[in-house]
Amino acid sequence: MTCFCHKGVGKDHAKFSPVATASYRLLPEITIVEPFLNQEADQLVAKCPMKVFDIEDLGSKGRKAYVKSPDNCSMCRECIRDPAWEKRVKLERVKNHYICATSPLNLTSHCLILFALQ
Repeated sequence: MTCFCHKGVGKDHAKFSPVATASYRLLPEITIVEPFLNQEADQLVAKCPMKVFDIEDLGSKGRKAYVKSPDNCSMCRECIRDPAWEKRVKLERVKNHYICATSPLNLTSHCLILFALQ
């Protein structure tokens, strides 16, 4: 695929008028290297403002934190601010996997992208 970009302003042509916002970001990849159990799992879930982590009930073995929604991660690094936890959680981004977000007037992101590719 080849893409071209031309920057313009609204007074040059109507196609340059801002009627929608579009952005992209790379997909976050979050790996729990060393397990967070019981009270630590509760602390990890509470620290994340984007609700990326959740707790799995292991029955008699207690509770364990796991990555529930990696696509919600904003890479705020709140989960690794504690120096003791920095090596226990690994934050990366998946190369070549983009999350596109658009907010047009009455079109879904999927429809807008297909329309733009025509």
